Amino acid sequence: MSFSSLQLSPIRELRELCQAHSWGLEFVPTKMGKKYSVCATVNGNNVCVSASTTSLNKKDGIRICAQLIFDKLK
Repeated sequence: MSFSSLQLSPIRELRELCQAHSWGLEFVPTKMGKKYSVCATVNGNNVCVSASTTSLNKKDGIRICAQLIFDKLK
């Protein structure tokens, strides 16, 4: 296994990107029956990006939202 093949968590990558640019990051999970609805937003200097998803697992929902926003900001 090489160092370049390692992949960081999308949540960690997004948090580090937001910290580097002084952007605010917020995840809002809401339980709806057996599922979770997760909304994530990034706000800052000329940046306003949001994503939402529904998942059976709160952690998976947060991870998916983080990946969606990170892909938009790349």
